Amino acid sequence: MVLWDEFEKVSTSDWLKKANIDLKGNKRAEDFIYQVCDGLECSPFLTEGDVISVKPIYGTSTKSGVHILTDQPSTANSKAMSMLSYGAEALSFVIYDTWDLDILFDNIYLDMVSVILKVKGNIELVRNKVHDYVQKYYSGKSTNIIIISAQEKHGPGLHLKYEQTVADRLLLVKDYFKEISLDTSTSATIIVLDLKKDFLAQIAELRAIRKSIELYKTSHPEMKSDILLISQIHPDVYNSEQIHPLIISNYLIMSSYLGMSDFSFGVSFEDDEEAARLCLNIQHIFKEESSLGHVSDPVAGSYIIEKLTEQMLNLLE
Repeated sequence: MVLWDEFEKVSTSDWLKKANIDLKGNKRAEDFIYQVCDGLECSPFLTEGDVISVKPIYGTSTKSGVHILTDQPSTANSKAMSMLSYGAEALSFVIYDTWDLDILFDNIYLDMVSVILKVKGNIELVRNKVHDYVQKYYSGKSTNIIIISAQEKHGPGLHLKYEQTVADRLLLVKDYFKEISLDTSTSATIIVLDLKKDFLAQIAELRAIRKSIELYKTSHPEMKSDILLISQIHPDVYNSEQIHPLIISNYLIMSSYLGMSDFSFGVSFEDDEEAARLCLNIQHIFKEESSLGHVSDPVAGSYIIEKLTEQMLNLLE
């Protein structure tokens, strides 16, 4: 048996020399650069000496979720029950403050599933309704109901949009942490992230945000509430005439699991139940059959992802 440490280690310069021989002068290996955006790039020719040794980043098991889109609580309930029968662990609703929660949550066991309510209208009214509902039906039991405003400016929370560069999104996260450090009354801190197509960079971005959350919680022990990282597929990314939508969903969702999002939301269930179901099945494959949900930081040690994470963390400092 030959142990890993017994293999001769190749330096980056030796690797580049060998690559240049193979390229036969058509191109220089040094010119191959993996570029994410301005200020974020690295060579794919990386060895142990090019990456700072770091401990794996702690992350919770990602929960598979589905956005339910409809204008009526009864229809929302029916769609939610359908997705729960397919194994959804989290549900997200856009609701109005006039909705009857007895209709919306009928036969949904709130002590067994996480729920995110995006409120159109008076958010305090909905908070009171939810409080009364939980006290009535789940007194003494643990529930996880996250209430946020559907109107972006009225948070709490930060939405990292698909059209923004990774560098711009990280700077927004940095400013956001400064903002919440001044607001000790924040009861829920949420970062919603539109998944981008750059697979490796997306994993690194999520890892960097996850690490920054870990560091923030350590430096602010007075912060009692969780800081949740929610990944979602943007509709514009999912719609493609050249690539089958489920192929796009595949690597988008995988990046959210490898990057350790708290929640991963795939295709929204608005009209196409089959697409939402198949996308949810993809999440089950990554979480259960591939065991990505059972390992903290499954990509730790991957040089290129570690290098990109390192650069992104530098932007967050």
